[in-house]
Amino acid sequence: MSPLIAVRVRGPSMEPALASGRTVLVVRGLRLRVGDVIVVERPDELEPARWLAPPLSGSLRTTQWLVKRVAALPGDVVPEPIRHLVRTTVVPTGAVVLLGDNRPVSYDSRQAGFFPRDRVLGRVVGTRRVSPVDADMYGAVVGWSPDPGNPPGRTDEESPHATDHQAR
Repeated sequence: MSPLIAVRVRGPSMEPALASGRTVLVVRGLRLRVGDVIVVERPDELEPARWLAPPLSGSLRTTQWLVKRVAALPGDVVPEPIRHLVRTTVVPTGAVVLLGDNRPVSYDSRQAGFFPRDRVLGRVVGTRRVSPVDADMYGAVVGWSPDPGNPPGRTDEESPHATDHQAR
């Protein structure tokens, strides 16, 4: 699988940082930081802790993806918005807390709890407005610009009790 992947944002859950119809460039294999915008496999909505296939095993085009912001990494204190779903005060190894920027309409850790780190496709490193014809061209990187909506944050390595969270 290519380390660079183009993904189209659909829906308002990441507004105002990423509007629906925007295309993001996702890089695999980068360490996650609190504040990063990432692309992750969408869990089963009826059973949020359940995925129907092994991690990242499906086709990129047929897998359902979510674009969310990393709110907490392993070893971090569990953020208040999801404490009612989980029975721990610390994010466990191998898990991340993800929240949408537009909280009233976002499906994220407030409904699904922790997301497994091995379900993360990669980190958003740029954005581009594209025409519908261009949107189907995976891997095109001409005209991409750094994503101003992805501020620097604390890395996995700086997280207390963190283990290796590098994408496999």
